[in-house]
Amino acid sequence: MKLKLTVASAIMALTVASQAATYTVSNVGDGLTDVLLQNGKNLDNSVRLLDGGIVSLGYFPSGYVFTTVSAAITNYTSLTSAFAGSYSATLDASKPGYVEAATFQGATIATGNALAGRALYVFAGNASTLAGSTGFGLQQVGSIQLDEPLEQSYSVTLAGAPAPIFGQVGSYTGDAGGQGVATYTTLNLVPETSTALLGAIGALGLLRRRRN
Repeated sequence: MKLKLTVASAIMALTVASQAATYTVSNVGDGLTDVLLQNGKNLDNSVRLLDGGIVSLGYFPSGYVFTTVSAAITNYTSLTSAFAGSYSATLDASKPGYVEAATFQGATIATGNALAGRALYVFAGNASTLAGSTGFGLQQVGSIQLDEPLEQSYSVTLAGAPAPIFGQVGSYTGDAGGQGVATYTTLNLVPETSTALLGAIGALGLLRRRRN
């Protein structure tokens, strides 16, 4: 009996070691569940779906305290990312604001792994990289779970998630990503405080120049 238990334990150990965490960023669904759409704001403050930009899924050091966007980018570890409006394997078309990433196979998250239980975040920007972006959205969307005994899959759900650290949660009514007309949850990007301040100073300078 002891021998059988030992063999069974060895087989289970091999099975667990062969598995890895699966992370998915997508808005394929019914418009209510795994929805992730980037929103941007035009100069007239009207909201629009972005036709570009990056959406990443990742984590921060344990106990990290958020201050500025630039500091967050420096301390952020990306697990997988995708580009808004890029080619979609699911829909076979490019859709504004639509984000879909291929499945990412990472290292096994087993007992004792420091990533187990770590908060999982969506970090979105309006350029091809977070560092090159001027608009940002950052929101916790879950936590990293153990792979044991089966592989875990993570898809992004903004509805019911904590309030964004940077950005705003909103909604978009329309045919987002070719899924049919519905009201979709969105992550609205906002400028970093320093960027917004510089823009405001520039606008004031232009007004003063016009008055003169």
